[in-house]
Amino acid sequence: MTNWNDFVYDLECYPNVFSAVIVHAASGTEWIFEVSDRVNQSRQLLNFIHALGQYPGNRMVGYNNIGYDYPLLHALLRHDSFTAADAYQISMGIIETPWNDRFRNTVWASDMIVPQVDLFKIHHFDNQARLTSLKQIEIALQLGHVADLPFPPGTVLTPEQIPQLLGYNRHDVAATLQFYQQSAAALAFRDEMSAALDADLTNASDSSIGSKVFISRLNAAQPGICGKSGSWRQTPRARIPLADCIFSYVRFETPEFNTVLAYLRAKTITRTKGAFDDLTATCHGLTFVFGTGGIHGAQDGTTWRSTADRVVQGRDVRSYYPNLAIANRVYPAHLSDVFCDIYKQVYDQRISLPKSDPRNKALKLALNATYGNSNSTFSPFYDPQYTMTITINGQLLLCMLAERLAAIPSLELIQVNTDGIEYIVDRDRVAECDAVSAEWEKLTGLELESDDYASFHQRDVNSYLCIDARGTVKCKGAFEYQHGLGYGDGWHKNQSCKIVAMAAEAYLVRGVPVAETVAACTDAYAFMHTLKIQRSDRVMLGGVLSDYDCQRTPPDAKGRPFKRKVHSGGVAQQRTGRYYVTHTGGATLWKIMAPLVKLPEHERPRTIEKDHGVRMCNDLHHFDWALLDRGFYARAAWDLVLSTGG
Repeated sequence: MTNWNDFVYDLECYPNVFSAVIVHAASGTEWIFEVSDRVNQSRQLLNFIHALGQYPGNRMVGYNNIGYDYPLLHALLRHDSFTAADAYQISMGIIETPWNDRFRNTVWASDMIVPQVDLFKIHHFDNQARLTSLKQIEIALQLGHVADLPFPPGTVLTPEQIPQLLGYNRHDVAATLQFYQQSAAALAFRDEMSAALDADLTNASDSSIGSKVFISRLNAAQPGICGKSGSWRQTPRARIPLADCIFSYVRFETPEFNTVLAYLRAKTITRTKGAFDDLTATCHGLTFVFGTGGIHGAQDGTTWRSTADRVVQGRDVRSYYPNLAIANRVYPAHLSDVFCDIYKQVYDQRISLPKSDPRNKALKLALNATYGNSNSTFSPFYDPQYTMTITINGQLLLCMLAERLAAIPSLELIQVNTDGIEYIVDRDRVAECDAVSAEWEKLTGLELESDDYASFHQRDVNSYLCIDARGTVKCKGAFEYQHGLGYGDGWHKNQSCKIVAMAAEAYLVRGVPVAETVAACTDAYAFMHTLKIQRSDRVMLGGVLSDYDCQRTPPDAKGRPFKRKVHSGGVAQQRTGRYYVTHTGGATLWKIMAPLVKLPEHERPRTIEKDHGVRMCNDLHHFDWALLDRGFYARAAWDLVLSTGG
């Protein structure tokens, strides 16, 4: 439900033009403010913001507004009026702030004239691994029009260009409003958790909320145990002997696993990142790859199907990392074993609640966020030895389970990944698998959950499709299309040509030929590819390559000049957008990468869809069904099917 007190906004700032567009979320009422040589509405804007601040409950909603828009607006609010040049100077000061010093522009919530709601932060897009621009959100929202900045930053605009900028500003606010509406559940959850914890969690990420839930439980049990924000109690480590991390009951029969165990016991680390890169063990039909993020290994390009005589099964550890700490009494040194007691209470309460209960989600976040935060210097859980104890033993214990399962006649390992194992085995050996699992559970104090699969189709450890015995389909990696609009999550994931995964699924699950699924699809968005390139690069549609003599590279042995490729012609495109592959009427799409330091004059052209013509489709009206190359998508879907071995 839309909050009557929420106002969605966005700012645009050029050397001689500043604009602000604000929309009342509930009614759609729109206000447009312009500051330029032709009109100065700065007083009206500032008065409007001050008026919003006079009414308790009013909020301003934006996208990265805590990082950019509000710091700029807050600085302007110190004045009675301002010019576009004034705003631009402040804007550039914010934009040019180094990433590692970005918090210097932060305006604390207590100092804000109007409270801010930042969708960028709420969805944790400020995390480097999830970084997502508003343009990418527009693509995920399947908007009819995806618009990038109409003019390069820093351009001095002509009077004729100002209306175009205002139109772009309005478009961005409309996109933000739609994303705000799609974020209703996330916003409601934060309102509930803010009330429950008596803290403002409006802009907190899920993991941050999880941490706060756990911290509140710890402090309730032992006041002051965590310290205070800004001066958390922590246990930094200058060095960590990994032998101190490994549980005493870790044992192997397999020589390859014992080699890994000996290596880890002999190693001392001074940082957790890359602590044991390139550590592998090839045995039992898999290559087990160890890493600080978890273990993985798989038989690539293979399909397994349950039959009357054999069954595909999975054994996953229930709430693995939390229960690993609980069962083995592992805790950050400064928090004592009270940490384990609270962890257990949180876990027990969570499994007692239905998934529909908001408290279930909060407690799940509390359980899962703790491990990651144990390696964060900004967290009261910080103790890198705890981090390493959990991840190393998590991997070694799975190897123990894999070793014991692999000893069962007829059993073939399919995959091991972070918290579970998949395999195929004769049905008359399942009781032995159960016995091995029970023995492992007794040794570790952990609980395994078992699933039977009708089939398991695996391209690699990160991309697979499986169908359980109940007919439920699970898609990962290249097979995943269930994200973005209509699914309520996964907005940061690649939205490109979902028809490929949809057609592959239809074939693998229901036997529908991929060409039939592709031919029947009437959703234009399912065929669109997402275009996203770095700021330093360019995109050109059309044009040609030609050779030139490179003067910076020495000639060959016969004295002939070194030839390099240069792109010329074509039409410049926006860096984030959409396109589709055509059978006719298209052109080659080029990414022109910025020069390397050693060759400063040489841009590096690369084709984006080699040997295929494309048409841009940033406006849905540019999509032409008559030009669409359905064969391209059918072949891509069939290639995906074949990548699993059929």
